Formats: sequence, structure tokens, C-alpha cells
Amino acid sequence: MPKNCFVGAGLSAYFSQLLHWREGDTCWYPSASFSPYSVRRPQLEINKLFSSQAKSLGSSQYELTHATLHDRSTRGGNSEIWGGFFDMAQVRQVEKLVAAGVDLVPLSYGATGSVSNVQSLVQLQASNGKIFNAADHLRPGTRNYLNSIHCEGEQITLKCLSASATNESEITVDGKVFVCTGVVQTIDVLLRSQLIKLGDELTLDEFDYELVLGSLPVPQVDKEASVISYTPGRAASHLLGIQKAQILSSIRPFEIHQIFHPRTQTLRLVVGDQGLVEKGGTTAQGTAGSFGQSIHYCNLKINGERLVDVAARLSPNLHFVSMASVAQAKPGPISSDIYSYLESIGS
Repeated sequence: MPKNCFVGAGLSAYFSQLLHWREGDTCWYPSASFSPYSVRRPQLEINKLFSSQAKSLGSSQYELTHATLHDRSTRGGNSEIWGGFFDMAQVRQVEKLVAAGVDLVPLSYGATGSVSNVQSLVQLQASNGKIFNAADHLRPGTRNYLNSIHCEGEQITLKCLSASATNESEITVDGKVFVCTGVVQTIDVLLRSQLIKLGDELTLDEFDYELVLGSLPVPQVDKEASVISYTPGRAASHLLGIQKAQILSSIRPFEIHQIFHPRTQTLRLVVGDQGLVEKGGTTAQGTAGSFGQSIHYCNLKINGERLVDVAARLSPNLHFVSMASVAQAKPGPISSDIYSYLESIGS
């Protein structure tokens, strides 16, 4: 019987292991060649030319009209294609990242091909100068898919599927369970666990986001907005999935600005017979927005109850760790919000 169990293979899983892993714990990762789920969702897939090509396979369909959601359930997850940005001012135990060999590189056009109006932003890099990819730093584990979760007091039973087993198996965990799956895969697990049911309403929040082409300073930007500005070479590399600064990254004939506004918008999904159906979203001003463009949507609620509160009600040892679990403190990168949330979980 394992002490703690970590499920997932992305950045949230790496952060969870870094802060909470102990000898005797177990880790579950997806297989590169097998998925027990047959529902293909091409509209949720997010791949880049120089990244591995991942399929979205799960147990529920999505009917989206205006919103965009993403599912990258492969080793490394989104950390294979992300920008690496992390806000040091939001966390307390940054020294654990440093001790683990993660380089916290200050932003500059010369070093990262990017700058920001948020002075505490850094880029997480591996020792080879590439943007940090969790796939290269996870602890050893087994190839299992979490099928469902069942809680009895502090004891949690996990039912799983694997490529080597034709039938579902289960383990009971006396310690903590960290479910570090992306938003879409987390919803799949909740549905299979019957923690989300037919007719339930789910909501996700996101700060407004836009791309602006021009020069610095960026005109007409809210004082509370977070801006990350790129050279064209670095922006093109990011678009293609090239995760290391190139010689062209520092050349700056103009800038491309990611602007994360303090205005929020909310996506509403309803569980129907055929899956999850978008029921529209509103911005803080009450108008329909283009949800999902920043890929930083967060704060999953089920019928108005936050996911973290649902987990706490089921068991004090159950923790969902991903964008779905955090209510982002301010617009901009969300990785440090996840790290900060993990810091709040006791040992």
C-alpha cells in the first residue's frame, strides 16, 4: 500500500513531486503508445511542428461553439510546448527549484528573446538552455491510467487501467493522492468517478488575452495587465515548438506582445447525454468572449462549488493539482499559482 500517489506527467506533477514526494510513494504516467479510452477529440489537440504529436483520447466528447479547450495527455504535457514563464514573487520555496537544478533565467531579449512589465517573471530552463520540460525530470513510475476515484474518510481507492492488464485494478492509498492531470482529463476522471453527473453545470475562468504587434511601450494597456513582449524570432520559435533560444531570438525589428488583461471571462459547460456542451460565456462586462485563447483557464467549479472544495469534502487527502484547482491571483503566467497552491498543502 503506497504512502502517497501522484497521477499525471506534466508540470503540475513535477511540482507536486518536488514539494511532496517521499520514499515509498508511487507515480502513475500515461503510456506513449496506449490509451484505454477510445473517444478521439481532434478539436482539443494542441501540437506544434517540432513537438511530439499527441492525440486527445478520453471518455467524453465536447461540443464547443466559441470556446477553445486543450488536451495534451502525454509525458511532459503542456510543458513540452510552453513558454516557461514563472513569477517568483508568488511563491515561497523557490530554492527547491534551484536545488533541483532548474535555472531561473531573468527575462531579456538577449537571454530569452522576451521581456515583461512584471519584473519578477523568469523563464524556467534546464541545464542545456532549453525551456524546462517536466518529462525529463519526473521520478520513476508505472504506466497506469486513473479510471476513477472513491473516498472513504481519509482512505482513497483508485481504480486504474494499463496496457498490460485487460481488467480494471485498484489500489488503496493511506496517504495523499495528487491528481495532476490537465483540465480536460480531470473532467473525464470526475465523470467516470460519478462526481460530475448528467445536468451538472461546470464553469472555468480566464483573464482576457490578446496579441498586439508593435513597439514598446504598448499603448492603452491597463495598469494591472501583464505584458510579455517577444522578438519576432523568439515568437516564431515558440509557435513552432522550438524550446531553446536561437541566434535570431535577440534580433528586434519590432515586438510581439502577449497582453493578459485584468478583465475575466467565464465558460459554462453543461453535462448532456453526449458529453459536455458549451452554454456560452461572459466577460466581466457581460459580453460574449473568445474563451481559451491564453490557455490559462482555471478555477473549475461544479454547480458553483470549487473543485478544491469538492476534494476537501470527499477526503482531506485528495488533491487535484492543475489549472482547474487554482483561482489565478493576477493575469499572466499560471505556473506559479499552481506551485503556490502546492505550498499550501501540508506535509
